[in-house]
Amino acid sequence: MNRSILIAAAIGLGAMTWVASGQLVAIGDPAAGMPPASSSSSAAAAAAAAEPMLVLARTIEAQPYAREIVLQGRSATGRWVEVSAETQGRVAALPVAKGAAVRAGDVIVRLAVEERAARRAESEALLHQRRIEHATSTALAEKGFRATNRLAESQAGLDAARAAAKAMDVEMARTVIRAPFGGVVEERRVEIGAYLKAGDGVIRLVERDPMLIVAQVGEREVAQLRPGQAGRATLVTGETVEGRIRFIGGTADPATRTFPVELEVANPDGRLRDGITAELRLRADPRMAHLVPPAILTLDDDGALGLRVVEDDGRVAFKPAQLLGDGPEGVWLGGLPETITVITVGQEFVRAGDPVRVARASASRPSASRQ
Repeated sequence: MNRSILIAAAIGLGAMTWVASGQLVAIGDPAAGMPPASSSSSAAAAAAAAEPMLVLARTIEAQPYAREIVLQGRSATGRWVEVSAETQGRVAALPVAKGAAVRAGDVIVRLAVEERAARRAESEALLHQRRIEHATSTALAEKGFRATNRLAESQAGLDAARAAAKAMDVEMARTVIRAPFGGVVEERRVEIGAYLKAGDGVIRLVERDPMLIVAQVGEREVAQLRPGQAGRATLVTGETVEGRIRFIGGTADPATRTFPVELEVANPDGRLRDGITAELRLRADPRMAHLVPPAILTLDDDGALGLRVVEDDGRVAFKPAQLLGDGPEGVWLGGLPETITVITVGQEFVRAGDPVRVARASASRPSASRQ
């Protein structure tokens, strides 16, 4: 029994030794023509590391881009004035009604002349007398019958009479109040029979053509605007108007750090009204930019937005970019070289400085639908 067990154990041990020796020869013996498994894996990894990664890239050229700045604002009258009396008197006539359109120079209020007519007649009579006296003094002085000082006195009297007559002419003219510019009588503050003192308001006159669209522009965008640039405004009423920038403020609001901007628009039929909410769109001066699909944007290790491009030496470089705007065809980037070869596929698997093999994609002006 013990002998049988020993024989069986010896046979099993011999078989195991024979199998093990065969496996070692098959795997590890170079003479058998089979390289070790670890050596094969290392060679494959070395070969892969020696070959640059294949990426898909596209050459894109800069093109002019005019950014559209969108602001929230409102409509406003071009100008308005509170027309006031320049002399005292009773209102004798109001030729215009509230809401009436007037032209520059139209009579809007007449004051009663009253004693002014008599005073004007008196000043004219005095002026006539002084002219005769001065003419007589001049003739006598030329013949030597009157002293020079008497001639000077007559000249002074004539000048004073002329000044008095001129003052009465001005006073009479002030009884007729005229529109300083064309517009609409927005408010009539007096009625016939009211007595006015100098400085009392009589009519509020509003100019409705042209109208303004006023808004506030941020400090980062104000430098992109200038007077004369075109703009478009959509009012909450559904109306759309176009015009040009008339004014850009030079001092920021201390609370909001924004600057006032005014777009002047034509309003010949007076349909636009003051105080309507509007969305103002202003097109800034064009600048060179690149239109790219948003999917190829990436970040560097510091979180800066940009693109991974292929340089002339075949290596990857990261180019930081400034996002200028977006649209249906893609995003617009500034701050890049005029011509770039941007990686469109594989940019997330390479880093700056890596050599790459490039497969070229077509088109130099990409759109969002072209990857």
